[in-house]
Amino acid sequence: MTAVLNSFRASGIAIAQVLVLAGIGYWLARLGRLDRELVKGISSLLTDVFLPAFIFYHTCRGFPQVGFTLALGLPVLGIAMLLGSLGLSWAIAKALRLRNPRVFSAVVSFQNCGYMPLIMGSVLLPRPQAEVFYVWVFLFIVGFNLLVWSLGVVLISGSRSGLPLSRVFNLPFITTVLGICVAGLGWDRFLPAFAWNTLEILSRPVLPLSMLVMGGILGMNCMRCNVDNRALVTAVVTKLVLIPIVVLLILRIVPWDISPGLRWFALLESAVPSAVSLVVISERYGGDTPFISQVLFYTHVFGLITMPVILALG
Repeated sequence: MTAVLNSFRASGIAIAQVLVLAGIGYWLARLGRLDRELVKGISSLLTDVFLPAFIFYHTCRGFPQVGFTLALGLPVLGIAMLLGSLGLSWAIAKALRLRNPRVFSAVVSFQNCGYMPLIMGSVLLPRPQAEVFYVWVFLFIVGFNLLVWSLGVVLISGSRSGLPLSRVFNLPFITTVLGICVAGLGWDRFLPAFAWNTLEILSRPVLPLSMLVMGGILGMNCMRCNVDNRALVTAVVTKLVLIPIVVLLILRIVPWDISPGLRWFALLESAVPSAVSLVVISERYGGDTPFISQVLFYTHVFGLITMPVILALG
C-alpha cells in the first residue's frame, strides 16, 4: 500500500509540474499574448538550439557513467519499445480504420521518456540509486531521440513522397548521433568546462518552453476544435493502458535475467504519457497539431491515475 501511495505522489508531482507549465501557455494564448507565429518561433528555437544542446549534453554525460553493456543496451531497449509500440498502434489504427494512422501511431508510441521518469525517480528512490537511475533515463533517451527526430518527423508531417532530407537529418537527430560518437570514442573529455557549462545552460529551457508550446496550442481553441473523438479516446487508452499491460506481460512471461530495477524501469517507460516534443515537431514540420495536443493533454491528466496502478501491478 505504501508503494502505491508513493507512486501516486511521485506521478502527481511530475504531472502537476507539467500541467502548471502548460496552463501558463494556455492562459497566455487565451489572453492573446501567445499567437501561432510566436509558437512557431519558439518551436524553431527549440529544435534548432535548445534541444540539440540538451541531447548532446545528456548523451555525453550518460554514456561514461555505466558499464558498456548498459550503455549500448538501454538505447537499444528504447528503440525496441518504440518499434513494438508503433507496430501495435499501427495495427489498432488499421483495424479500427482510423483517419490518420501515421499520426495516431506516433502520438501513441513516442512517450515522455525523459522528464516524467526523472521526477518519478527523484521522489521514489534514495539518492545513490536515483543518480544511477538518471543515467539509465538519459541513455534510454538516446534510442528515443534517434527515432522521434527521424521516423517521428516523417509520421507526423504526413509527407508520402519527396520528404526533404533536412526533416530526417535535422539538428536533434544529428546531435544525437554526434553525442553517441563523441561519448563512445571518449572525446568528451577534451571538451573544456566552459563548453559543458554552456550546454547545460542551454538545456534548461527545453521542458518549460515545450510545455508552453503545448499549452499555447490548447489555448488557441484546440480544446474545442473538431478532432476525431474516437481516435482520441483510442489513443489515450492504448497509450496509458494497453501498451503498459503488454510490456508487463512480456516482462513476466519472458525469462530474461535482468535486475528488478531494470524491469521496473522498463515498465515505467511504457506507462508514461505521450511525448511533449511531438507537438513541437508538429508545429515545426507540419502535422495534426490539434489532435496531438489533445492526446498529450489527456494522457498527462489520466496518467495520474494509470501510472501508479501499472507500477503497482509490476
